[in-house]
Amino acid sequence: MKFKNSVIYEAIVSVLPITTLILIINFILEESLGLYDLIGFIIGNLFLIVGMTLYNKGIKISLDPVGDNFGSYITGKKKLWIMLVMGVLLGFLITVAEPDLSVLGEQLGSIKWILIITIALGVGAFLSISLLKTFFKWDFTLTILIMYGILFILALFIDSKYLALCFDSGGVTTGALTVPFILAFGASIAGTVGGKNKSENSFGMTAICSVGPIMMTLLLCIIFKPEVNPSIEPTTSNSLLELTKNYANVIYHSLKEVLIALLPIAVCFYIFNAISFKIPRIQITRITVGFLYTYVGLSLFLTGVSAAYMGTGYFIGSSLAQLNSKLPLIFVAAFVGLLIILAEPAVNVLVKQVEDVSSGTIKKSTLKIALALSMAFALAISMLRIIYSFSILYVIGIGYIIALGLSFFVPKVYTTIAFDAGGVASGPMTATFLLPLGIGATEIIHGSSSILTNAYGLVATVALMPLITIQLLGLVSSLKTKASKRKAEAVINAIKNEEIIEFE
Repeated sequence: MKFKNSVIYEAIVSVLPITTLILIINFILEESLGLYDLIGFIIGNLFLIVGMTLYNKGIKISLDPVGDNFGSYITGKKKLWIMLVMGVLLGFLITVAEPDLSVLGEQLGSIKWILIITIALGVGAFLSISLLKTFFKWDFTLTILIMYGILFILALFIDSKYLALCFDSGGVTTGALTVPFILAFGASIAGTVGGKNKSENSFGMTAICSVGPIMMTLLLCIIFKPEVNPSIEPTTSNSLLELTKNYANVIYHSLKEVLIALLPIAVCFYIFNAISFKIPRIQITRITVGFLYTYVGLSLFLTGVSAAYMGTGYFIGSSLAQLNSKLPLIFVAAFVGLLIILAEPAVNVLVKQVEDVSSGTIKKSTLKIALALSMAFALAISMLRIIYSFSILYVIGIGYIIALGLSFFVPKVYTTIAFDAGGVASGPMTATFLLPLGIGATEIIHGSSSILTNAYGLVATVALMPLITIQLLGLVSSLKTKASKRKAEAVINAIKNEEIIEFE
């Protein structure tokens, strides 16, 4: 295999642009990172590259076939109660220790496990609803329209301080483990159910599953009004010994978190294999190796992100916010967003499956560009919201009206891909770098008391923008296709009427 076509080359190309940009920003700022923090940042990026390489390799031979087997099992049983129970169980297990969710939970102190269990139940319940949607062939646009209608009605009854956090919860659930599993699971079920909307049904599950956490956290905050004290404590290193200790702590924590994340779904798979799947031993060995690749890869990736990017994001955000002009904060955040999407591990999983399902009509490169542009716009909007302190409701309200409005004019497959992409864009890099960047800027501009209302909401904004961007891409594609058909029909009619056609 040529190096340019290898997984490690893809990982280097994904990580190098954002690494280079952050180093340039660091040296431009009046106060730059300390020597050992800078060394730690570079080491963290090496962890990212190796981790992403192993993760991408492991996902293909572990969570992809696991999701496919569970999908085939559910469709084979053809019993509604089994389908619903399995949906809740699998959704809960794959979400309860999603690393992205754990990162968000740790920033919220004592509410961490209440939030994680609430969100996991939301994903489980709505995975079951997405199964019903696929089996009964409900229209995706109408389904998602009803769901978001309920969300906005609930939002009217909640204390405004919780609103941004509730909508952020939908983005962090669709992370590095959840997305590959749900995509493979959905593709398997759509393939078995079949029908003329097979391509459309292959996507959309991630989008529906993202609604569940928002709805559950809205209900949690309306009923119980929990005390939420967001905080972030970026670590700094003043010596090689401190740097080594910091990395050792993060590595241990990442290994533990990913083990907790992977173990439930792995155990569940092996139990079902013994009872029902009966997969050949050689394939089981391959899946087990894939789990190990995924475990080591994701642990290294999260180590690099947590150790290198969380503190760096906070430092850059607070440093830019101290400047007299806030324009650099907006432009830098937008440019960081443009490049950081390349380093999100689940993005490669999504764009590859989109290209496969669309038989190459939707190119990976086109989808990545659309996601990058949407991320840049989302970060610019988020920084404006932090600077001028306006409610997240204005952003998501207007944004979802546009997104849901477009869904009536765009081919359904683009709509389902767009709503899935929203969840995928808000992955580990968002939770551990972009959110701290927003928190750092908020603390300088408005003080720590406004973090919950101003800094949070960034993840929700990131998850929203691809819904608009990718549907616009679909609209342009649809208009081009219709124009080509009209030209072809004109030529055919001219031939039928024996007209002379002049070709340039």
